[in-house]
Amino acid sequence: MVSILTINMLFQGMEAQVGTAYFHLICDQLMWKTDYKRLFSSRTVYEYITGYKEYVSILGVKIPIQFPGVYPNVTKANNPSYQQKSTMLVGESDKKSVYDIVEWRGMSSVKIKCPWGANPLPGGQYCPHKYPCCQSRSIIPHSNLVPVWGTEIIDDVWDKDANKVHGRNGEQFQPGLTKDSTLIIFNDIVYRALKFVCRDGEHSVYKGIKMLRFSPDPSTFMNSTQRPSNARYYQFGPYGLLGNLSMLEQGADLYASLPHFLYGDPSLHENIIGLHPDEKLHRMVLDIEPILGQTFFEHARAQISARLKRGMHWGYDDWFPHVRDGVYVPIAWFNQVSMIRDSAVEEFDGLVLAQNVKYWCTIIGAIISCLLLAYCALLYKRHYI
Repeated sequence: MVSILTINMLFQGMEAQVGTAYFHLICDQLMWKTDYKRLFSSRTVYEYITGYKEYVSILGVKIPIQFPGVYPNVTKANNPSYQQKSTMLVGESDKKSVYDIVEWRGMSSVKIKCPWGANPLPGGQYCPHKYPCCQSRSIIPHSNLVPVWGTEIIDDVWDKDANKVHGRNGEQFQPGLTKDSTLIIFNDIVYRALKFVCRDGEHSVYKGIKMLRFSPDPSTFMNSTQRPSNARYYQFGPYGLLGNLSMLEQGADLYASLPHFLYGDPSLHENIIGLHPDEKLHRMVLDIEPILGQTFFEHARAQISARLKRGMHWGYDDWFPHVRDGVYVPIAWFNQVSMIRDSAVEEFDGLVLAQNVKYWCTIIGAIISCLLLAYCALLYKRHYI
């Protein structure tokens, strides 16, 4: 398979996995002895997407260092979505809550193993203050889990509990949507709920059927200065980033955004040659039929980027002295296209026809009833006279 040269993702997450005390020692002496090899890696696309590992030998003990991949590919037996159940409401008590997910992978509140402090090296554990604290390792797996996002509850925002599992899966919503509807989608890649809105009543036509077009609310991409509640998602950098994925990617300094940093701070794409944000090419959209609340067409676009930082060691700037500190470098972006089958469109046309027939039968019935009442009233009046 053909390899590509890009950012060394394993190096990005190394400090979290081995700890600050061993970070420079292992990188300098055991794995990557030059800045070039620390910063870049040649891997296949498959490895970057699904993950890979390398082994460090310390005193004869082989320790695996793993990059999980930006979109891991696992078998059904190892897929958490199959191992633990997910539950959604059917709208029996409240039709507005139909298809709302209340439990995902057996969790009503998202938790994972904290990547910091999970290594076996004595004294290597450490926890950056902005992330959930590391717990002591326990023989009981559940006790090692920590919340993915900040735990502060903020009552005056739509996502008052950042870790709560709620929203739809993006395929089906409650019937009877309007241009003023707000959609909450639980995204299983970033482990959080996202807010979608219909911007200025925007619509589209798909196979002759009129759709409402929904896209992420601008507040989703705000940093913690613009929207303080986004500090729970560790969005401390420039605006335009969907979230900090370090908790989910084994401590690697990775970030999600729209492709080419669309809607982001100009500094994000101005620092990288070749980026040209284009709304037609890089926007994330859902075209939803409002009567049924079903998604007919979808462009799920996203970009994964790594943040580069100069390496400080014992007070010296001895790694990457010529690299601009804090630059966000795109690794890959994807465009997942989904569309409804033609057979489903035909079924929808039949449903619309049935509804129209029902509507006109109701109207005609009402007219006939009015005419009958008027006729009866006229007969009664003539009889009375």
